[in-house]
Amino acid sequence: MWFARPEPTQRQPHEDRVEWTRKETQKFTVWKCKVYGFWVGLGAVVLVFLSAGMPGHFLWRWLGIPVIIAFACAFTALLFYAGQLAWDLLDPPRNGSSR
Repeated sequence: MWFARPEPTQRQPHEDRVEWTRKETQKFTVWKCKVYGFWVGLGAVVLVFLSAGMPGHFLWRWLGIPVIIAFACAFTALLFYAGQLAWDLLDPPRNGSSR
């Protein structure tokens, strides 16, 4: 359930449109942070194991650069979605409704 993609919900007539949209966006952003965080963590573990010991040094010649590129892409995406999530949390709603 931790990696399960959140199900989109239908807005109920009594719900505020802006607040409902913010909740949906935040829900999907949290999910994206979890997924990219997993890939960054996995990349870090692979980098540590590839750079340690003789078998790692042997594999590093062929796997090192692609692993670093994949790690950098996942880390960049994680930073983007984490920044978006932080902005959503810190940015107050502009329609006058309270959270």
